[in-house]
Amino acid sequence: MRHMTLRDVSFSYPRSATPALDGVTASFAGRTVAVLGPNGAGKTTLFRLLTTVGTPAAGSIQIGELDLARSRDRERLRREIGVMPQHLPMMGGYRCADFLRYVCWLRRVPSSMTERSVSDALDVVGLVGVRDQKIKTLSGGMRQRLGLAQVFVASPRLVVLDEPTVGLDPAQRVEFRSYLSTLRERCTIVFATHLVDDVAALAEEVLILSRGRCVFAGRLDAFAEGQNGRPVSGADVESAFLAVVPREGA
Repeated sequence: MRHMTLRDVSFSYPRSATPALDGVTASFAGRTVAVLGPNGAGKTTLFRLLTTVGTPAAGSIQIGELDLARSRDRERLRREIGVMPQHLPMMGGYRCADFLRYVCWLRRVPSSMTERSVSDALDVVGLVGVRDQKIKTLSGGMRQRLGLAQVFVASPRLVVLDEPTVGLDPAQRVEFRSYLSTLRERCTIVFATHLVDDVAALAEEVLILSRGRCVFAGRLDAFAEGQNGRPVSGADVESAFLAVVPREGA
């Protein structure tokens, strides 16, 4: 499910004077797409539409062969998508493996495949050693990795992550990014972040939103050029972002 196309996508909330999304058009074919924008730019609204929580007031969204204007395609996407919100509630008294078994039940993973799915998900995020440990005893970094594991128990084709490294210290962020780099070989990842280092390390393509509109959509290396032939850095991304996004009050 590598190709994602937004065509003139608009969405407004009731009693809001301005649209949350206003004619957003973009097309992506990469494995990792970073969505950036200041607070209120429309990132959360876009993620609600991508995860079928809402539908556009106008325009269309196509993910792979699925057209989200069709109810049967939205239902199919729900079975093929993995979502990690910024604040994922997890029952602290559950053991890690039991939590993932519960997620398998919610995601309708066949019972014959549940144990294999749980073991594989724990393995890819390096948590096999704590499978029988209660969630409340885990460090913040381990909880974040468990949140990523629950995304992958149903072998999704599309993964949507909202601020996946928020709250992690620098070493934990580097470790978490290494897991994402491995996992993007299995699926398409779309993630929102305010951390430019995450964008530089992970993204192939970027979508920049400002005040509900698209101000850039395309490859990371076209958005932010590395200096003297070196790879794009977080500082490069930050400089390019500030060049295209109007400042508050401007």
